[in-house]
Amino acid sequence: MIKVSNVILVLGETGLSYARYLAARGEVFTVLDDEVSSDRLAALRTVSSQTDVAPITGTSIAVAQNVYVSPGVPLSLPAIVENTTVDQLRGDVQMFGEMAAAPFVAITGTNGKSTVAQLVYEIAAQQLDRVALGGNIGTPCLDLLSPEVDLYVLEVSSYQLELAVELAADVAVVLNLSADHLDRYPSAQAYFNTKLALYGHCRSAVINRAVDYEPRRDIPTISIGMDPVGGTAQLGVLGDAITLGGEVLIRKHELRLFGFHNLLNVQAAIGIGLLLDFEIGPM
Repeated sequence: MIKVSNVILVLGETGLSYARYLAARGEVFTVLDDEVSSDRLAALRTVSSQTDVAPITGTSIAVAQNVYVSPGVPLSLPAIVENTTVDQLRGDVQMFGEMAAAPFVAITGTNGKSTVAQLVYEIAAQQLDRVALGGNIGTPCLDLLSPEVDLYVLEVSSYQLELAVELAADVAVVLNLSADHLDRYPSAQAYFNTKLALYGHCRSAVINRAVDYEPRRDIPTISIGMDPVGGTAQLGVLGDAITLGGEVLIRKHELRLFGFHNLLNVQAAIGIGLLLDFEIGPM
């Protein structure tokens, strides 16, 4: 069978970012989606007025050179399983990681990832000229790519990580893990493993001590947790205060974030900043 085209699976926000990416490179592509909304279709037409839009079928996927998969599309979909190889499947986060010229942070977890991504963005914006925030929050990551960016801050979901198995983030963090999305994953452990794979190729990592994971020894790491600790690369909690190496950094009443759980989110943001060599005072 001759492979003749690029296919985008489902026209959501990520699907539109694929369309913009391909159109900017003069690539021909087809969109497969069983229920395209009128506003998405109108947005596509501003990118490429002649692009074909058709229902998802195995035949249409089978003739594609590259299949650009939106995160909401399960890789277990029979039309994908029966008509593609792993080499044909493309995911936006992995693509981003291969093209980004500036350092990038990748933040995932069952809870808190949007909060931490926003915190890191605010911290970084105080110390760098141009910081871009996106991924699973706000702007799709392919739309962020620019030679002018000094640092990218990405929130990434487990769905996005399914096709980002070699993502070399400059700093990676899995904030926490609890059973979720069990309609998509065969077990909680399978979901956990998808998240934890973020650590596989990263250049440095923030590790939650409550997560069952053995940190790599070949990269710099900082640990976070809700327990009192004294190690130089350990952030923790003593009473109502966040500590680094056992020394108080900031107390809960000084934060503008409510809830004891946000002590962990703030630790994660600080840990990321330390691994990026940001100054502790401004943070």
